[in-house]
Amino acid sequence: MMINDNQEKEMFQLKSYTQHVSSIFLFIYKGIHRLIRIDHKPERPKNIGYMNIYIRKPSRDGSRQPFKRFRFPTVCYKRHHFRKFDSLVNIMPWNNIYFDRRSQQTIIYSLKGGVCILPPLINVHDQLFSVAELIAFGYASLTRTGVRPIRRIDVTYYFQSRQLTGPNVPQINGLTGVFDGGVRTGYGSFPLLKQPETHMDIYSTKTDRLPDMTKTPKSVSTGITRIVINPSTNTIAPSGNPTFEGITFGTAGAYEKLRGIAYGQLDPYDKHNSMITDLKLAPRNKVGMVEYSMDFYILKPVDLTNGNHKLFFEVNNRGTKLFGQFDQSSGGNNPTNASDAGQAFLMNQGYTIAWYGWDPSVSPIGNPDLLRIYLPNATNPDGSPITGPGYEYIVFDNPTTTSYITSYSTSSTDTTKAKLTVKDHLTDRPKTISSTDWMWTSDNTISLLPLNTTFKQSSIYELVYTAKDPYVAGIGFAATRDFVSFLRSSRTDNPLASDITRALSWSLSQPARYMNDFIWLGFNENLEREQVFDGVFNWIGAGDGIGLNYRFAQSGRTERNRQNHLYPEAPFPFSYTTLTDFGTHKTDGRNIQCSKTNTCPKIMNVISSNEYWVKAGSLVHSDLAGNDITDPSNVRNYLISGTQHGFASSANSPGICQQFGNVVDANPALRALYIALDQWIDGIEPPASMVPRHADRTAVFSNITNNSPLGIGVVSQTLLNWPTISNVLYTGLITVRNRFDFGPQFSNGIISITPPKSVGIYYPSFVSKLEIDGNELAGIRLPPVAVPVATHTGWNLRSAAFGANDGCEAAGSTVPFALDKTTRNAKGDRRLSLTERYNTRSQYEAAVAAAANALASKRLLLPADVQAYITASKQPIQVINNPTYGNYTW
Repeated sequence: MMINDNQEKEMFQLKSYTQHVSSIFLFIYKGIHRLIRIDHKPERPKNIGYMNIYIRKPSRDGSRQPFKRFRFPTVCYKRHHFRKFDSLVNIMPWNNIYFDRRSQQTIIYSLKGGVCILPPLINVHDQLFSVAELIAFGYASLTRTGVRPIRRIDVTYYFQSRQLTGPNVPQINGLTGVFDGGVRTGYGSFPLLKQPETHMDIYSTKTDRLPDMTKTPKSVSTGITRIVINPSTNTIAPSGNPTFEGITFGTAGAYEKLRGIAYGQLDPYDKHNSMITDLKLAPRNKVGMVEYSMDFYILKPVDLTNGNHKLFFEVNNRGTKLFGQFDQSSGGNNPTNASDAGQAFLMNQGYTIAWYGWDPSVSPIGNPDLLRIYLPNATNPDGSPITGPGYEYIVFDNPTTTSYITSYSTSSTDTTKAKLTVKDHLTDRPKTISSTDWMWTSDNTISLLPLNTTFKQSSIYELVYTAKDPYVAGIGFAATRDFVSFLRSSRTDNPLASDITRALSWSLSQPARYMNDFIWLGFNENLEREQVFDGVFNWIGAGDGIGLNYRFAQSGRTERNRQNHLYPEAPFPFSYTTLTDFGTHKTDGRNIQCSKTNTCPKIMNVISSNEYWVKAGSLVHSDLAGNDITDPSNVRNYLISGTQHGFASSANSPGICQQFGNVVDANPALRALYIALDQWIDGIEPPASMVPRHADRTAVFSNITNNSPLGIGVVSQTLLNWPTISNVLYTGLITVRNRFDFGPQFSNGIISITPPKSVGIYYPSFVSKLEIDGNELAGIRLPPVAVPVATHTGWNLRSAAFGANDGCEAAGSTVPFALDKTTRNAKGDRRLSLTERYNTRSQYEAAVAAAANALASKRLLLPADVQAYITASKQPIQVINNPTYGNYTW
């Protein structure tokens, strides 16, 4: 009989027992004999109640069944008052859920809630299944969404103190203190695969569990220890052979999809890991290793011999695949159908494509196709929680949000011990919100009072609080190093064994900043002292880092004109060239570590106009006084002129900004440059760097203002050569690079001052000068910029309802030209109209073709993209509801 919501009334009152026992007790259950020594007085349980466990029925056809709630009786003891199990098994090393192999009891060890025990599930065949194993394999969850916990859980959040009654509720055995029987269901067998196990004594002290090891024994494997590939019948993350409905790609043939989890462990005393902040404070297994695991996703030719033996490795963006527009494919985070393949730029060349989880900021709930990493939390040497200053920059560009989830749990829900402020604009003085006007609704969620009060649309809220339980975020770097090395290995458990001869990373935005730090910290040398990546392709990362290798890291943050200036995204160094900071006298560069080990890859930093305006992007190719520098021999830098951050906007769409979003698509240039990077590894020099430079008078410096301690400055309209355009506001707003004081331990990854303080020192940066139409002179000028029908910028401003005139973050602008001279003169616009500059459509089309072919001759466009530009030039140009020129079609 199943115990579910409808049968709660049939459950009976659980009993607690306090018998005095000092003997060897022979526990016999379902034919299983186990000796359990009870040499102390069994304690009265701390709490008796239940936990909601959501379980889905196994299916023969692999279809995904809905999760159904069951109430499992739960008994909790104080931490050191329950010593019934000699050892426990953990198959999810990132969290604190264990099970006993013989009795299938599940044990949750929680610092706050003590030791809590749940009985097993019993199916229709009288087989026992532990809740822990069902969670590990996706058949059970602590939440109704069905996701697995990716970090240590706080059992007090799930435990319900109300006791259950009914004749079918498992009873607590008075001698053992655990459950007799289990929760019966009408479910059949669960197909659980055998998992490597970690046997742990959760009751021993931290010193007992962490051997004093200063050197890894030769027999202990580090790096990726194993992978589990999901079968095609997996209902959450299935593999597929073939995928894309069996269609073939050039000479590579059909592709297959492999999804699963990779498990790894790190030696905290290995020099290759020594730079990871707090690694030595992470829990370790019995051989002294720190364990982690992560999701992976691979697309490979079914027959690897038909591929090109090269690995395209996308470092995902906040758990999401973003290669689609570059690859001219679709399918989001799980490309599966034939239509998802699109033009398949990569697969038609035979690349194996891989992804993995690295970012601990990815939400543990929600889309099962997100790529996640499962990391341990750091604790103090005595096992107590680590606390430290937490800072949250909070903005909602909507009028409906009523709560905010913080990046970490608070150490206290007393609002008098935190500070919440609000302001409408970045440069406004913040107003403190009274501690009685907001509350912690949980240990990681805040709301305004009275409850259901909405946060003001686009206002800037800032929260300073004491955070606790930091995860060891820097493990993400080691996970990348070790997983790519595994895929390049000849190991028999590697699905790409001995096939990959070259590995190239590809990153868009946040992960490009991650790769800057990956190289800088020395992770491109693996544990065998071999090079990990041969080529690194960074799109829109500029010279910034990720802020991952810090205690209480918030890797999902990104700085722009208005947001997130006060996080450690961009401390020195900024460039791959070795430079000396004139203020700190520190000499550094992102190439230093790989140069020492001869593991530097070929690197392309490709930057949009937006990065120059919102991330001081010129610092990737200038010295700290703003002067031109020579690129290292393994580095090229390119500006894609007149582009915004990320993807091109839809035509005639302003979003929350004042002007239309920028419609220039950078992907045609990115495809050509990626091929050039691949060829560079073969010894063919790529195109020379193309960026603003003082030497050719295409660089215009930003200026410091009274608001620069906040992270912003201005660019002179006159020096920039920006045209005055009716209904287009120019303020010159730009990000400036501050030197911030994060506290005395910042170089060790510990931030003690939040928000940090500007020390009043700024690193000069610049943007590209403009030609008469307002388009950039420097960089790779794609046909929409070289043969323009509009002015395309890397900046935009927020509209009145969304923080008027503050920076519009990642958005650039497209400001159309007038249709004809009469209209242009009426607006006082110096930019020539369409009919003035091209006269006829055929002249325009010819100019586009000439510009595209000129770029192709310099290896900056591929033939297919040349033809795409020529075809697109024949389409009508339509302007709809433009602030300056209204509507027209040409």
